Amino acid sequence: MESHARYFLIGLFALAGLAGILAFGWWLAGPGGERDQVYYDVVFAQEVTGLTVGSSVQYNGIQVGQVVRLGFDPNDPTRVVARIRVGRDTPLRESTRAQLGAASLVTGSAYVRLIGDTASGRSIVPDGPEDVPLIIAEQSPLSKLQSEGEAMLSALTALTRQANEFLSSENAERLGATLQNLEQATASLARYEEQLLPEVKDTLNSLHTSASALESLLLQNQPALESGLRGMEDLELTMREFQRTLASFRRLSRQLEEEPSRVLGRGEHIRGVPHEDQ
Repeated sequence: MESHARYFLIGLFALAGLAGILAFGWWLAGPGGERDQVYYDVVFAQEVTGLTVGSSVQYNGIQVGQVVRLGFDPNDPTRVVARIRVGRDTPLRESTRAQLGAASLVTGSAYVRLIGDTASGRSIVPDGPEDVPLIIAEQSPLSKLQSEGEAMLSALTALTRQANEFLSSENAERLGATLQNLEQATASLARYEEQLLPEVKDTLNSLHTSASALESLLLQNQPALESGLRGMEDLELTMREFQRTLASFRRLSRQLEEEPSRVLGRGEHIRGVPHEDQ
């Protein structure tokens, strides 16, 4: 009888413990638990490297929730949708901005950064669990750093490849031959320097003397040159007049050959020329 009573008490305590656990769970999901949590979908148009389920969500530097789901936008697979759960008292508005933040540069982990830099705008806190507002994330400094870092890495890789091609054995031989030829040319120029410099100086002096003499000659004969130029103009006018006279003479000669009676007078005979009927 006592053993049955003992088992009954043990079962009673087990049921009481289970009821306590259920009550504690209900309390967590009650006014201070799930009912005080709301959901938002943050849409990223860039990579979200380092962001995982369970990553923190911060609003103006204060942790207010976590990421509960990651997936792709069914209408645009290039966009990533992160569903976040935050406290209902988080003052999210239409002006709230979202970015991808770096939680640790060592591990590469990331978090969702919510920025509310103004108190204006309509509140977007949902009314019920079925209402999930959408927040379009903007490109963050971390995303810019990642994209620029990839571009710099690609440029560095290309530069390294070009340097390797430039320093290949074939190019090294060509560069060595070019340097050797340059060294030989420099040595030859050094040997002939003493001989070439006086000749160059003499040539320059001769050119200077010739230019001075030509300038002096032009100055001395400037009146004669001007008179000669005027004479050339008169000669040009005379030649034009002569050409016009010659053209008139040619026309007269051609008319005399073709129709002499018309030129000398109709019905008259030229002296010394007998008439055709005589």
